[in-house]
Amino acid sequence: METIHRDFSPLKVKFYYVYKSLAHPERDGMVQPGSLGDRLLHLKEAQRRLNTQWTWLTDAPDNQIKTAFGNRNNSEFVIDLKGNIVRARDWSDADELRKDLTALVGTPKASTSIADLKLKQNLPSNRDTKIARNVLPRVETPEGAKTLMVRSLEKENVPLYLKLRVDADRELLQSGTGKMRLGFWLDPIHRVHWDNLAAPLNFEFLDEDLKEGALSPVTASAPKMEVEADYDPREFLIEVKEVDLSKPLKIKVSYSSGHEVEDSRRASTQVFEIRFKTDPHAGRTQSEMRRGGGGAGRGGPATRSRGPGDFNPTHLFSRVDTNKDGKISKEEAPARMAGRFPQMDLDQDGFLTEAEVKKHFENLGRR
Repeated sequence: METIHRDFSPLKVKFYYVYKSLAHPERDGMVQPGSLGDRLLHLKEAQRRLNTQWTWLTDAPDNQIKTAFGNRNNSEFVIDLKGNIVRARDWSDADELRKDLTALVGTPKASTSIADLKLKQNLPSNRDTKIARNVLPRVETPEGAKTLMVRSLEKENVPLYLKLRVDADRELLQSGTGKMRLGFWLDPIHRVHWDNLAAPLNFEFLDEDLKEGALSPVTASAPKMEVEADYDPREFLIEVKEVDLSKPLKIKVSYSSGHEVEDSRRASTQVFEIRFKTDPHAGRTQSEMRRGGGGAGRGGPATRSRGPGDFNPTHLFSRVDTNKDGKISKEEAPARMAGRFPQMDLDQDGFLTEAEVKKHFENLGRR
């Protein structure tokens, strides 16, 4: 993409990266941002790491741009001076973009190669290698879980170090009874980690009108850690019984954090609101994809190599169609399938049907 920027900028083409919600939280040590300030910090970190000359913009926390442009994670658009979309792609493709721009504005004088750029990419700045990782066992994602909408009730001008991710199983979202996983993450974009010399994280649900036994546990603490500091999430599995799905839950969290650079420690309290509505912008975490939760991802069950006799397109479709709506969106597709999405989507409606998946593998000679 950077080569295209270099070649077509002299032809008065303007280039913009739009930072949207993270498609895969956890990758490269990132956590889904909770405010506009967090997104701007992510944007600056991306600029620093990639050392790119593109102009960067950021979507607002309500994801207006992402929604307006089709709710895709890696889409690409060419817009003319009148504001008309003249080219659109669900998945960015540098070669196709170069062809599009050549047809629209002409052939550039230069033809820059990647080697010509001599770009130096910088290492991540927000993950201290001395801080422990993978020292606390993860809690399994509930079967068929969906990520719920969560918002912090703290003031926007206060750095929100802690992020909460809540995953609820299908039974809970349908009946009010089931399981949900709470995942508390310290956001490394703020250069913070858990301070294990202080008291462990503690949470407490604040809703007084809940029936007795509706949530179990109502309050709990994370285990005491042997290491002085770590990055691992604090996760809990909550049993839920006959809750009113129209009413949000409130949860108060107390924790202690340390700062990597300033060598400071602080105790904090945050209050969150949990709504029993699926968050379409939550993304899929790397750990969920490895375990198969929320859909198969790179190296997951849907992409694992099989022998010709074992391969079953119907089985593949069933695994990847995580929301069971009879079609696969680009967001649901694992990495290898996403790369072939335009070829597999025969009617170009932005979704794959089971028939299209079968037809694709028939064309490849895999029956």
